[in-house]
Amino acid sequence: MLKVIRKNQIFILLIGMFITIPEVFLGNDRIETVKELMESGQLHLVRQQIAKLAEGQELPEEDVLELCDLLEAQDQIPLAISFLEKQCRYHSHSTKIYERLANYYLQNNQVLKAVRVYEKLVQENPQKRDYWVQLGQLYTWNEQQMQAIKAYEKAIKLDSTDVQTMRRLNQLYLWNGRELDAFLLQRKILRQEPQDLALWKEHGIQARWLGKNIEAIASFKNILIRDPQNTEALFLLGETYLWMDKTKEAEICFRQVLKMQPDHLQARFYYSQLRQWQPFGWWEARNNYRWILQRQPNHQESQKYLRLIRKNYGPLLKSTAYYIHDSNELKKTQIMLKYQRYLSARWLMCAESFYRRLEEQKSNGHFISFGEGARLGAKLHLTQRTRFFVWGGFVGFNQAENFALVEFQWQQTLSNSQSWPGELYSTLSLNYDQILDGVLAIKRKLTAKRIQQSFYWEPSSPIHIGSDLQYSWYSDDNRKTQLYLSGEYRFYSGFPSLFLKLLFAYEDMTLIYPDAVPYWTPDNFWTRSIGLDALLPVGNKVSLRGGFALTQQSGNELASNWKAEVNWHPNDFSHIYLNYQDFGSRYYSYRNFQGGFSYRW
Repeated sequence: MLKVIRKNQIFILLIGMFITIPEVFLGNDRIETVKELMESGQLHLVRQQIAKLAEGQELPEEDVLELCDLLEAQDQIPLAISFLEKQCRYHSHSTKIYERLANYYLQNNQVLKAVRVYEKLVQENPQKRDYWVQLGQLYTWNEQQMQAIKAYEKAIKLDSTDVQTMRRLNQLYLWNGRELDAFLLQRKILRQEPQDLALWKEHGIQARWLGKNIEAIASFKNILIRDPQNTEALFLLGETYLWMDKTKEAEICFRQVLKMQPDHLQARFYYSQLRQWQPFGWWEARNNYRWILQRQPNHQESQKYLRLIRKNYGPLLKSTAYYIHDSNELKKTQIMLKYQRYLSARWLMCAESFYRRLEEQKSNGHFISFGEGARLGAKLHLTQRTRFFVWGGFVGFNQAENFALVEFQWQQTLSNSQSWPGELYSTLSLNYDQILDGVLAIKRKLTAKRIQQSFYWEPSSPIHIGSDLQYSWYSDDNRKTQLYLSGEYRFYSGFPSLFLKLLFAYEDMTLIYPDAVPYWTPDNFWTRSIGLDALLPVGNKVSLRGGFALTQQSGNELASNWKAEVNWHPNDFSHIYLNYQDFGSRYYSYRNFQGGFSYRW
């Protein structure tokens, strides 16, 4: 009985072998048949054979891949995809077959299907870095950036030296607003590839946006160590210094950039910005802004700062006219036209012409004198704080009398530091001229020398204080002393602005000329005044200012004074004003009309 069973088993095994071997050979024959059909160009028969091979049986992995190679060589990717999709049922764990299928999906622009294939591969092979990298790339192509980030992060954990994947992840971080993550990742890349100048630049720029300016500076310096002629890195270094208010370091960088690349427009602009706030640097800045606007006429920032320089330093044409009628029946008129222009950052040249007229009606006669004159002046800015001014000219009157006009002036800024808020400066003047204020008779041909010392404090606050001390001596040994103190306090800056005004004045003459024509001879004469001014803007260009004051002179009772003024600024470079003032007391008073204009270009 046992022998019979063994014989049956052997018989069954032989039958199985007989059946199986032809199937294998049959598959191989079909592959050869496919080759022959492809070579003869009978593609419709090829499709039929492929369909039979795909559905009829499980083929060995190497046969599947070989057949795919044949189809790929004939550019039959869709047919290869169909074949592989069916064979995947028999080879669910064949990474080679799934890799080939994903590759064909990509060639056929079926990215989403390729994604699904690699999701299966990484699930079954989570420690294979290449699959995570490929999946991250597919996610990126399919606009699935968050999933791509996770895939790349997994790949980097598996291999921390994979710089190429780090670079891809860095880009995704930046695209998705994860600047800090990108910044930290760039550090890791640069440790492995310190010669990558482009990444050093990107790292420096990223550091600036994160407020890490120190590290940004280090990045740009790393570039310059390896490439000293890299003007872009030098510019970025200067710009970073500028953002940190390290103006000296920034200026050095921009100057070096312009030496290497004179047509670097932005470096020239930044350099000009730094120079214009330095002593005498406005001249160089102005030339640079003009250079920029010649090449880029619509550069708004250059236009802005050029206008600012013009507003303060542009050539000036100025005219003033005033008329005074005082209680002594003295009438004084003067019209003046002035022109000034900077020849360099330190030298200012001035020219001035004027007309003057004096008229007085006295019991002993009617006096009129008028004349014209002119003078030239030069102002030297020796340092930022020290300035010298010299004037020279003449004035001739209708009585054929000519007088020389000479003035020397020294102006010193005493303080402009934070410890003394605002600017405090002093002016010392020495004048030699003919007296025109009615103190002495013109016909006597008396001249005067006058020394004048003034202080003015304009702090960065609502308070302004000024003083003026004059001492004059004349050719007839007379002497005159004058002292003026003034103050202004803006105690309300709303609409309108309100100011408290204070004034104290003292005048004294050694000799008195009661019969002088004309004359005004004070003797220990003092004035005190307190008032209130209101400034009312009318639109953006016109303002009105009015004031009322109580004044007491030389022990007399209080007198009411008032003034009115209108100012018009048609633009940033022109000014027109009119002023009327009624000032004094019964002892001495005057009414004054004044107007003028100025224009810079």
